Amino acid sequence: MTQCKQCGGTLALANQACPSCGTSDNAGQAAASAIDSPEVRAFVGAKHDYYREKWETMARKNNQISWNWAAFFLGMFWLAYRKMYRYTALMFGLILLLVIVELIFDINTNGGNIGVAVVFGMLGNSWYREHVLKQVTLVSAVTPPGLLESELEARGSTSYGAAFGTLGGLLAVLFLIAQVLG
Repeated sequence: MTQCKQCGGTLALANQACPSCGTSDNAGQAAASAIDSPEVRAFVGAKHDYYREKWETMARKNNQISWNWAAFFLGMFWLAYRKMYRYTALMFGLILLLVIVELIFDINTNGGNIGVAVVFGMLGNSWYREHVLKQVTLVSAVTPPGLLESELEARGSTSYGAAFGTLGGLLAVLFLIAQVLG
């Protein structure tokens, strides 16, 4: 663990952006080297090699865009599966907004839906990298070293339950909207 140069906060990974003050001295270099750390490997789980390759390519090209088919086709269900719950909630709200606009104004929002899917496909790997690095930093700061790997595995990895729960929640809300409007 190292200290932030700006505020003295604890950094789990050397030279990364500080979770306390946001200082990002050398954060790009640190993110590139941190993606292969044992902590990140434990958090991501079985697909670590896939994501490491994507993230290394992004770092080499100095580009945030890297295509992810699962994020494109599954959108918020992929986000929930990867335990990115804030992004899942944002996507959930965006889909509901599009549905409401379509129902109230009788506007076809298929173009908006496709646009959202393309954005998710292009930025999903970048969003996941940022999520992983932030969570590893936060968990590492509060977890004793002997328990760190198991805690990272528990908080990271994937969740079919979250993906199916999100599907169930979406269907329930859409059903309620149909009942209210129909």
